[in-house]
Amino acid sequence: MTATPNSAAPPAAGVVSLGRAAWMLGLAGANLTVIQFVAMREFASLLGSNELVVLLVASGYFLGLSAGYFLSDRLSPRQLLGLGAVTLGLHLSLPFSARWTVGWLVDHGFGPWAPPLVLAVSFVALTPFYAVFLPRMIAALLGADPALALARCYALELAGGGLGLLLVLLVTPARM
Repeated sequence: MTATPNSAAPPAAGVVSLGRAAWMLGLAGANLTVIQFVAMREFASLLGSNELVVLLVASGYFLGLSAGYFLSDRLSPRQLLGLGAVTLGLHLSLPFSARWTVGWLVDHGFGPWAPPLVLAVSFVALTPFYAVFLPRMIAALLGADPALALARCYALELAGGGLGLLLVLLVTPARM
């Protein structure tokens, strides 16, 4: 018996279903928004709440995204899993590690360069993992219309970013 295009057969290896891509891109977008919010709050407490913090967080955020887009087609599944493990470890350590690292660097002579250095390293280490998925999902979902695949995938990631913003608002309403 041959499978028809509308049959319930599982997708071939390497092919991602639209439902799975939607979840992956949505969660990636939500995580990117939450990371940016947490970084803004954390580094505002280290440097004071000013334009410098906004500039550093936005620059680090987009630098990390660019690194992820660059690495997207260069990472094997095993390397992506390793990057995910490092990202998870950094997420778990961030409540204390950024302040501790800045303090250690200041004690060892880095002075005012410590917070921007820690911020840059944090974003270069955290955001590429999430940025890897958008180009991979576009490539996996390319069909007859590549522009439609790009539009759908980007919309899914943006919707996830909206979900991340909603989560931030729900978790920290009194502080907004």
